[in-house]
Amino acid sequence: MFCLSSDRSHQDPETISEFFASQNRGMLFRGFDVKTPEDFNDVIEAFGYEELSYVGGTAPRSNVVGRVFTANESPPDQHIGFHHEMAQAPEPPSKLFFFCEVAPTSGGETTVILSHIVYERMREKYPEFVKNLENHGLIFTFIRRGR
Repeated sequence: MFCLSSDRSHQDPETISEFFASQNRGMLFRGFDVKTPEDFNDVIEAFGYEELSYVGGTAPRSNVVGRVFTANESPPDQHIGFHHEMAQAPEPPSKLFFFCEVAPTSGGETTVILSHIVYERMREKYPEFVKNLENHGLIFTFIRRGR
């Protein structure tokens, strides 16, 4: 993970974007004056990435401003496990930005996992299962609870 803090010397945005594109890893920004969804939208816009619409998403979300959406408006008792964001879309996003306006007093963590490592471990521990998935595919059924 690459950490960029506001107290470091100026960093060229091209270098940051190149890191993002080449490493397929995360970047953590700390200590910047980003306090509101509007501020965060400005940060996202500054990267210059093409906007990907949130069409076909399964999480209950609301658009706050610009490219900023709520993360998930499901009740707190609903567990959100590891997943690929918008995996059901023909072209899922290649970049995600997270922002916390008000930190919860407990919980609220956003877990991040490297899928290629999960795949490698699954292939080592359950080779036949993974082989079957690779050969036959997987059908994902999502049953959404009423609000």
